[in-house]
Amino acid sequence: MGLDICFSRVNKNDYSLNKETAINNKIEIGYFYKVNCLLPHFGYVNNCEYIEIEKMQIEDLLIKTKELLAIYGKFHAQLELYKHDLKSYERSLKLSTALFTIKDNEDKCKLIQQKIDNLWEPFETAAKEKLPTTLDFFTGGVNGGDYLEWSFGSQDYRDWYLKGLIEIVEIFEKVLDETDFDVEQVLMWCSW
Repeated sequence: MGLDICFSRVNKNDYSLNKETAINNKIEIGYFYKVNCLLPHFGYVNNCEYIEIEKMQIEDLLIKTKELLAIYGKFHAQLELYKHDLKSYERSLKLSTALFTIKDNEDKCKLIQQKIDNLWEPFETAAKEKLPTTLDFFTGGVNGGDYLEWSFGSQDYRDWYLKGLIEIVEIFEKVLDETDFDVEQVLMWCSW
């Protein structure tokens, strides 16, 4: 169980005449797992319901996504260096037996983690504004959010979220290239 998000394409004329028949003949054009920022962007609310997606909504999504990826690109190299340093000090902590070395390495780990958090801050702020994640609609999350992450994906704006942004660009650029919006309708369907 989780959050499955499917996008498909149907013939617009067939869809206007008989939605059920058109949906039975749909072509899947995109699938996401737990990329929960898509729900508020497209206004998806009801489980297992098809909603119509317009070209403008996809274009807007791509603009926001690329803006966020550009912000990430500005600090990515420094972030990787800090992550490398953090792993080195964490390894030293495991191997160290001298108390002063342990304390020194713990302090360095905390300092590096703070630097990492500071690098992420502008990205997280922009992500919350442009493409916010969403809470689990049917439970609102329980047990301090454990069930929430299991069912609807993370509320974190770091690695999992970033992976989703990359998938969004890959899939929706292809959707824009391959869909004739004059004769085809894009549909979104979610299951949780």
